[in-house]
Amino acid sequence: MALAIPGEQPLGDARRGLGHGASQGARVARAAFALAFQHGVDLSTRASVLAAAEQSGLDPAELDGALDDPQLKQALRTATDAAAAEGIYGVPTFDAGGLLWWGDHQLPAAAEYHRSA
Repeated sequence: MALAIPGEQPLGDARRGLGHGASQGARVARAAFALAFQHGVDLSTRASVLAAAEQSGLDPAELDGALDDPQLKQALRTATDAAAAEGIYGVPTFDAGGLLWWGDHQLPAAAEYHRSA
């Protein structure tokens, strides 16, 4: 699988879109990450997030309305602040044995550390 690094970090509307229902959010996240890291799509645009929603089977119009929901924005802000307070600064982050491991490439090391802890 080819890796394409997007020009900017996938923030903004993408993060808000991921909060739209747990299982739906997971499907949107997978589609969004594929767009960003396989195709280099900039996920900071609403259009890209809505494309990810459509690819994941979510009605883009439904998500489009939710992106401006002040409660959703506040929930994202609260979750982001809580993660930062725990020392999380990137995605994905794994907690293995009380240590935080950042990045998919760290998963084998985190698993080994967890097994040995």
